[in-house]
Amino acid sequence: GCRDCEAGHYCSEAAAAPLPCHAGSYSDKTNLTTPSECTDASPGYFATTGSTEQTPCREGSFANGVRNEACELCPEGYFQDQPATAACVRCAAGKFCPEGSSRELDAQCAAGTYVRLTDQSGDPECLLVKCVAQALLAQLRFVS
Repeated sequence: GCRDCEAGHYCSEAAAAPLPCHAGSYSDKTNLTTPSECTDASPGYFATTGSTEQTPCREGSFANGVRNEACELCPEGYFQDQPATAACVRCAAGKFCPEGSSRELDAQCAAGTYVRLTDQSGDPECLLVKCVAQALLAQLRFVS
């Protein structure tokens, strides 16, 4: 006898088994007969092969356009503090945003230190400048 197709799939008359909706599309319906009947993932969302729903991009990532198979991380210098967005926001001057940032970070470090990419808490780590560099800076100050 006949049986319903599976959610996240379509069942063409010629197919012996349900075929998954392509990556970038999804469906919670069980009566689809062609892949074009699967719903395209919206901007800010993605769908993997055979998805029954679209998934929002997490903070620090984005997906522009439709039919996204995955989200992209915000590039260095940009951040995104909201889920399900189609773009990232440029970091303000004097702020620090490594790749995949979900918030702007203060980039100021004390004299004699420098910023390394963020530690596990998401804050920039200020490290002491090596003695050689400090000595060179001292020489340069003395010369000028």
